[in-house]
Amino acid sequence: MLRHDDHRIDPKRRHVVDHRKRQFATPQYKDAEYPHRLNLYSDAPTADITLEQFEQWAIDRLRVLAELEACSYRNKTAAETAAHMKPVLDKFLPLETNSSGSSRLAAQRQKDHYSHFILRLAFASTEDLRRRFGRFETMLR
Repeated sequence: MLRHDDHRIDPKRRHVVDHRKRQFATPQYKDAEYPHRLNLYSDAPTADITLEQFEQWAIDRLRVLAELEACSYRNKTAAETAAHMKPVLDKFLPLETNSSGSSRLAAQRQKDHYSHFILRLAFASTEDLRRRFGRFETMLR
């Protein structure tokens, strides 16, 4: 009887990499502007950030989501949750309105955008974590 090996790569389907061509996409959204406070997170960010920013932004958003999850488990009403989350959001994930005229507005919105995608990547390992992340992200804003 012949043994069929499913793990072999068909030579015709092997991907050939041309070292003279660019292998990565151009960062189309590198200088993304965030004109609105509500972000639908349709495009992943592609600009460079420091490792410290990556880590701190992820930790800050994780703290906010953890507090939101704790409010959910304590069966707090929407008004109680909003009152509890206001200082947490102001401390870890502030988002000022367009009318505030703040110079930090672009940095705050960039942090919101990047931290969403960082945690989206972190929570992508299992279906349960993906559902949990989606549930609390929709509760967040």
